[in-house]
Amino acid sequence: MTGGLTLAVERGPGETRIAMLEDGLLVEIEHERLDRASQLGAVLVGRVIRVDAELGAAFIDVGGERPGFLQERAEDLPPEGQTAIVQVAQDARGEKGPTLTRQVGLSGRFHVLNPMRPEVMVSRRISGAERHRLRTMTEMALAETGLGALLRTAAAGQSEAALQRDRERLVARWRQAEERARTLKAPSVLLARASLAIAAMVEAGDRDRLPDEVLFDDADLLIEARAWAAEEEPDLVDRLQLRQGGNLFEALGIEAEIEAALEPQVMLPGGATLTIEETEALVAIDVDAKSGQMRDRLAIDLKAAVEIARQVRLRALGGLIVVDFLRLSERSDRDRVVATMMETVADDPMSVQVMGWTRSGLFELIRPRSGASLAGRLTERRRAVKSTETVGLEALRAIIRAAGANPGKRLSLSAAGEVVRWLEKEGRASREEAEVRLGGSFEREVAKDFRAEQFEVVAR
Repeated sequence: MTGGLTLAVERGPGETRIAMLEDGLLVEIEHERLDRASQLGAVLVGRVIRVDAELGAAFIDVGGERPGFLQERAEDLPPEGQTAIVQVAQDARGEKGPTLTRQVGLSGRFHVLNPMRPEVMVSRRISGAERHRLRTMTEMALAETGLGALLRTAAAGQSEAALQRDRERLVARWRQAEERARTLKAPSVLLARASLAIAAMVEAGDRDRLPDEVLFDDADLLIEARAWAAEEEPDLVDRLQLRQGGNLFEALGIEAEIEAALEPQVMLPGGATLTIEETEALVAIDVDAKSGQMRDRLAIDLKAAVEIARQVRLRALGGLIVVDFLRLSERSDRDRVVATMMETVADDPMSVQVMGWTRSGLFELIRPRSGASLAGRLTERRRAVKSTETVGLEALRAIIRAAGANPGKRLSLSAAGEVVRWLEKEGRASREEAEVRLGGSFEREVAKDFRAEQFEVVAR
């Protein structure tokens, strides 16, 4: 693995996982499970089932367990019973259905096509004559279409022919979607979300920083990604690599970092610690040091600020985040902590607001919520242990690894009763996917003395 930005894509039974590493450090982890794949970015044809003008919202049946939520000006809301083309802005979470928008955006290499907003915008990072060139060229090209677009930073310096190819590909895709929409019955999927791997590469491109390498442990995913990259991001094609043999996440140290990210305590260089507590109302972070370290309070707080920025992103923490740093008496020292925090959260795609110090001496951040936190995805919050599904999927990955290390041997899994039952019922499709890879079934037995998170794979 090189330095810079790396994406690691691991496909296991019932689950695909993608990790983002910056200079070898894990900063983001995404999971897409068989029973609830993300629809973020999917374009759907839904039916309006209720309008609340006072709230400025419409509730739309998009085919999920709960209706989607669309909020906009009351006068713009579609009437009840009408179909509406919407895009998923945020996945369903808990008791809430997906958050929807009618401002559909289709991402290309240099443009984001905005079919519902006939306006040409240019990335704020492009200025001067180049900004004027791109805007003028695109306005002329889209003048008769009724469509709008955002010119991404990657458009700067590109030839007219390259921009035209990208734009025409997006327009053609939208026209085909419009044609399909006329015959689809609501609720239906009009434009499906890309695979998790492709979505991650699109998002990296949207942040104007292509990965230096993308590592896959699955040949089919690599083929799919290469086909997409050849069309949309040619510079990525040679950066896509297959890494088979063994567990990709373990080889890169990602498994250990995920385990650490589920623990409340984080060790800082030099021995100080962070304690992170996630509650319904807020996230509380405490910086602690031993008595002999107190003379280095500023140095510890600066290290803590850098690590806090990484941890809130890695753990996907959202809402109000309150930090109890070591107390600093000098205003200039407190200002340095603010500056360090602002600098380190700048790479977070969620646009973190650094609120700074309160009168009581606490430090506040606000990070937008985007789905469940890492702990919310992997653990049973009430018991603060991994969920049965998480343990079951870990066990299936362990069986696949054991089969590779012990060819021809019979495999047996011992686990807590709830895990074995999950593999028989709710996790049956994931188990069967593992058995296809194994070329046969494996033995399963309940170990009555095992804890909920404990399992053992034996090869005989």
